[in-house]
Amino acid sequence: MSKQANPKTVRNLKPAVGDVVDIDAMTNPQKEQLFRDCEKVRPGEGEALTASQRALHARIRRKAGRPKIGKGAERINVTVERGLLSEADRFAKKMGITRAELIAVGLRRAIAG
Repeated sequence: MSKQANPKTVRNLKPAVGDVVDIDAMTNPQKEQLFRDCEKVRPGEGEALTASQRALHARIRRKAGRPKIGKGAERINVTVERGLLSEADRFAKKMGITRAELIAVGLRRAIAG
């Protein structure tokens, strides 16, 4: 038993690039046409992306996560005496910064002389 598409849900057989299509709402012939159209496209064929499509593509490909600061961050393992670490954590909390920020400030000051 095939599902009948609601005419208000399915506008046409060829949605614009970037349109979201509810495939479940399509009739079987509409699905077949959509799949045939998708199979026609081969690498090197088709139209070049517009500036807005390129921007969208770049945004989607960008890695998720924390924003990059400077050249990015690298995780390191450092051994610190427990008492000094507790003292540093208390100080960082009092200053409203993270442990990593406190260490970064200390490294910058040490390097600057």
